Amino acid sequence: TSEGHIGVTDWNADGPAVLFVHATGFHRRCWDRVIELLPGCRCVAVDILGHGISDKPAPPEPYGWDRLARGVGEAAQKLGLNFSLGVGHSIGGYLVVRMAAAAPALFRELFPVDPSILPEGAHGPPRTSAATSFVAKRRNQWASPEEMVERFRDRLPFAGWNPGVLSDYCTHGLLRDSAGSGFVLACPPDVEAAIYAQTA
Repeated sequence: TSEGHIGVTDWNADGPAVLFVHATGFHRRCWDRVIELLPGCRCVAVDILGHGISDKPAPPEPYGWDRLARGVGEAAQKLGLNFSLGVGHSIGGYLVVRMAAAAPALFRELFPVDPSILPEGAHGPPRTSAATSFVAKRRNQWASPEEMVERFRDRLPFAGWNPGVLSDYCTHGLLRDSAGSGFVLACPPDVEAAIYAQTA
């Protein structure tokens, strides 16, 4: 896309098309267990810029939500599909709504889950807050996905998660550390903080 490489996973060749967009700090494979329940649909999940296998421009490269919307919107349109449904969680809910506003023919219906849709003017220049500072300090180094699962298994909110979803979140939420052994987060803490800073 014009904003860089956007990671996409496309399940099934036939059936009504459904697009899935994840929350900040998550990734496209967090939808795997939901998609397993939809064998009659063509399901497409994308990684927002800065997440999963998508490009990760280093902050202070702007992570404005308009840019994130352009990235996933262009990726979706390149597939040449008319989606029966657009599903988005948190910022993903905001993004599918914004994509539908920019390209009304892209979706027939939307299903935003806890969407980050705020009053006009709330999305503005980056700001700092206690929340963004906390996110920026998130642990980034892991020996393995299994270590991450064990660390989170009994901690809120993860303790309430389906074990399979937690496994997917950790397994696909880490990338091999190119600078050494072990793994790092597929959404770097400074990138996640830069996204939250748009609405802090």
